[in-house]
Amino acid sequence: MIKKAVFTVLFTVLAVLNVYAGENYIVELKGGLLRTFSADSDMEPIGNNMYVTDKETAENMFKSGAAVSIEPDAPLILFDTADEDGDISTLASEHNDTYYSSQIYMQKMNIPALQEKFPCNMRIAVIDSGVNISHPDLEGANILPGYNFVDGNTDITDTKNHGTRVVSVLAAVNDNNIGTAGIVPNAEILPLVAITSSGGSVSTLIKALNAAVNDYGCKVVNMSLGADVYSQALEKAVNSAAQKGVVLICAAGNEGSTENGTLPTYPAYFENTISVGAVTKDMELTTYTRRSGNVDAAVPYEKSYLPNAYGSYTYGAGTSFACPVITAITAMILTKYPDKKIDDIRDIIKAVSADVCESGRDDSGFGVPMCGDIENYINDRYGIYISPFISGDNTLVKVFAKKDTNDLMLIKAFFSGGNFLRYETENLTFDRDDMFYSSAKLNDGEELKLFVWDSFEGQRNYSAAR
Repeated sequence: MIKKAVFTVLFTVLAVLNVYAGENYIVELKGGLLRTFSADSDMEPIGNNMYVTDKETAENMFKSGAAVSIEPDAPLILFDTADEDGDISTLASEHNDTYYSSQIYMQKMNIPALQEKFPCNMRIAVIDSGVNISHPDLEGANILPGYNFVDGNTDITDTKNHGTRVVSVLAAVNDNNIGTAGIVPNAEILPLVAITSSGGSVSTLIKALNAAVNDYGCKVVNMSLGADVYSQALEKAVNSAAQKGVVLICAAGNEGSTENGTLPTYPAYFENTISVGAVTKDMELTTYTRRSGNVDAAVPYEKSYLPNAYGSYTYGAGTSFACPVITAITAMILTKYPDKKIDDIRDIIKAVSADVCESGRDDSGFGVPMCGDIENYINDRYGIYISPFISGDNTLVKVFAKKDTNDLMLIKAFFSGGNFLRYETENLTFDRDDMFYSSAKLNDGEELKLFVWDSFEGQRNYSAAR
């Protein structure tokens, strides 16, 4: 058995390390050892039985049997893009905020319909680079005192010009004749700093995540950042949060047009998170959005002007800023339906999302959520719900299906252009045992395919083919 004196020496060494310098490792100790020996050291744990130390110490602890696992403390990446050229796309404006018309997701996803029925005052943790609480577009926003897990203090100054822009998507003050309009301007925003101009790593992200869940009681967490290498320690923190009913929304990452664009990022790639990518206003994948194979939802977000860390506005593009859109939608749902868990949120997204690429889950996830349909889906208003999708010239098709009294399949398709299609059939073509499809022709000659999972038993909700 390893003597306590040995651990006293080890932890004394750990206490004086700069734990966020290069070549550091995350160490998970065997159960009980942390509780026994942490009193002998000032070293701050990053999670349950986890510490950060230098590589040599980590390897020695693993060889001695004191550590269950060790792994490099990888640097964090912010998922914004550097290219600031190009025009800002605009749609009709519903608010007097200067740049509201560039927030194309508001109109494309019908977010105002959700805002009207799902007001949100929930506490949302934003794990990022901090926030400029003095920005004119955030004056009046409910931004709570946060914490800096890189420097170990309460300084939440945004030194990377990233967190401020992420927070603004959520909480920028509406109708103040400047800037942008936040989706949930009445929510409580908790800024937790995991990266600064001096750095940030997986260990600081783990500490911030654990604090958001265990110390601050947040049920929704936004992470527009991550690492490009797998971390067992981070996955354990994510799983622990999910088990406690916390919904974690993560940016899928950028570099979509490069070789790296097909590789996963973490925590977005973990099953117990909701991963967010980005599409254009024409419902096509943006060049930057990562194609990692584990995306859940896409947001129409190309680029827009956002409040920045310097008190003005700068261009912002990247999945970093698509991510808080889904975070806001999730927070609105959880405000009204607090018992929903991550799987419930994913099912809702899946059911109401408009397909972007192929039918089913693809590089755009399940597609773009259409917020006006969320309440109908949750309340089981339709016997069978076929999610909306895009067809022809970006025409939004909303489809509802229900068995009639003669056991015929009644399909109604509503088109944004005002067209109406009714299609009835009892000749169902099965593709595998659990899915059927039928098709009809649109006026413009495009084929409309209708998909429903499973059988009709129970007359419950169904979504489009996934």
